[in-house]
Amino acid sequence: MISTLASPNAIKLLLPKASTGQSSPTHPIKLSIDAAVHYYIEEHEVTLPDLKNQLIAEASKHASPSIVLRVDKSVKVEDLIAVVDIANQLKIPLVVATDKKSE
Repeated sequence: MISTLASPNAIKLLLPKASTGQSSPTHPIKLSIDAAVHYYIEEHEVTLPDLKNQLIAEASKHASPSIVLRVDKSVKVEDLIAVVDIANQLKIPLVVATDKKSE
């Protein structure tokens, strides 16, 4: 269980569903993209051009940084891939958050 002062779900997103999944890393960098394609690190909005530098700064606070990416299901794949590409450039492990699919 992740415990923070701010709610990790304060940014309203409709996450895609998946039948498989795993728990979140212990101290992840929470990155979100909402339906209007606004980017957030934790709960602070950042622009796409600033995202790489902001992730570098956030990653420097952690011994083994990782990113949990929460993306509204209406976001285009191109917008998702832009973030995945930045994480790959920085060599920061990334997982995509989903809601559990009801069977």
